[in-house]
Amino acid sequence: MIELSTSIQLGTWNVCVIASSDTQASLKNFIEQFQAFSIRRPQQDEKSRYLLLISPKILEENFLPSCLAADDRIEWKAFYSALLIGYRQFLQQRVENATKTNRAFVFLWPPQNQNKGSDIQNTREKRFLAFSIENPKEEAAYLKIFGYMIFLANTWHIERGGLCVHSAAVSRNGQGFLFLGDSGAGKSTTARLSVEAGCLALGDDLNFILSHEKHGYSLAASPSPILSSVGYSMIQPGLQGIFTLVQDKKDYLVSLSPKQTAIALFDSFQKQTPYTRRFSDQLVKKAFHTIADIARCVPAYELHFRKTPDFWKQIHEKFPG
Repeated sequence: MIELSTSIQLGTWNVCVIASSDTQASLKNFIEQFQAFSIRRPQQDEKSRYLLLISPKILEENFLPSCLAADDRIEWKAFYSALLIGYRQFLQQRVENATKTNRAFVFLWPPQNQNKGSDIQNTREKRFLAFSIENPKEEAAYLKIFGYMIFLANTWHIERGGLCVHSAAVSRNGQGFLFLGDSGAGKSTTARLSVEAGCLALGDDLNFILSHEKHGYSLAASPSPILSSVGYSMIQPGLQGIFTLVQDKKDYLVSLSPKQTAIALFDSFQKQTPYTRRFSDQLVKKAFHTIADIARCVPAYELHFRKTPDFWKQIHEKFPG
């Protein structure tokens, strides 16, 4: 068996994706799609969450990925044995209930809590996870891989006081700035104009807000199904300011209250970030508390801007550092 694997950093969450032989084309397509981001060959000594891609077939026996750390190999064998049993049960359910044919098979190790209402957020400490790709030859399968990775990484960060939001993120003189807005509001334009002004663009579609107990919040880029025209930066600057975007005929700022900031952040989190509608009420509540804290701690403005880099003069007056 020829093994194909890749590792990608999402915020502070590292995931190693491993493909079985019949799903390698899907993973290869994923790697090609996001090769501009920090995708690399996983190292044996790094601690990752492992995501196994499988198609609707029973896996080959004795599948042991070479990228596993030595102390993970025993756990992987137990995972693999349980995976085969779980997958056979899943296939049987599909036969018995035709309405579930489009439902992806997901298997976790160690097993989930069996309590009623348990959800995928309970996987935040799990090391191994597998899910099926219904059609390995489907060109858009990379979107499913991407969406599920973002979903897991977002879950992991929410539990630790962070989250992923639909946004543009820029670093200027080591300071991080976040730009919010609906599709078409100008996030990509803002990122491009910021690069022209000498800034570094972290990303112009999805970005992580990371929590630090002693240092407030910082930003980290994420790949996106909409490839960034301005590229990505892997630095993680401290979050200094938040801006909601309004295209206008002149450049100026209007202060936002913490309540207005929280509404804008929550909208960018829940409505426009992949798979957040699958989160449990408990997880959404935790994300909301994080958003409220960010809104209290980080100054925010409504940014009226023309399509020139001159709006940075307004931002520099507020954040001269």
